Amino acid sequence: MSLPQTVIDLVELLGHEATMRLVDAFGGLEIEVPSGKTIGKVEGPLTAQIIQAIGGGLAARFMATYGGEPLYIPRCVQAIRDERDRAIQADYDAGTRVPDIARKYMISERWVWVVLKRSISGAVPGRRVDDNQLDMFGGAS
Repeated sequence: MSLPQTVIDLVELLGHEATMRLVDAFGGLEIEVPSGKTIGKVEGPLTAQIIQAIGGGLAARFMATYGGEPLYIPRCVQAIRDERDRAIQADYDAGTRVPDIARKYMISERWVWVVLKRSISGAVPGRRVDDNQLDMFGGAS
């Protein structure tokens, strides 16, 4: 799943981590981006929320670029889930135990196995396949 163009533009402007914090704070909302002319003086509540989410320097850059414009911040639910699933697969490939992965991502062990199975059946290059795991319907894989 690819990211919406707005998020791609934000990643180029702010970096991945700051963009994800902005998506976390405002995802699914259209905001009227403040002009940013009051940073360091008296800020409005939206300016303060943006600064809290991504920090003053990046907030200034964001507001200089988009200030005065309405901007819809997508939620990116599927892309964020895909990113988490890739991280789960990478942890498993690195030898992390399933119970530890479940705790790390606050999901059930059963869901970890669903994510791993989806990856294996998708034939992702370089994925480690557990030869001890039996295919539910077809015997050994």
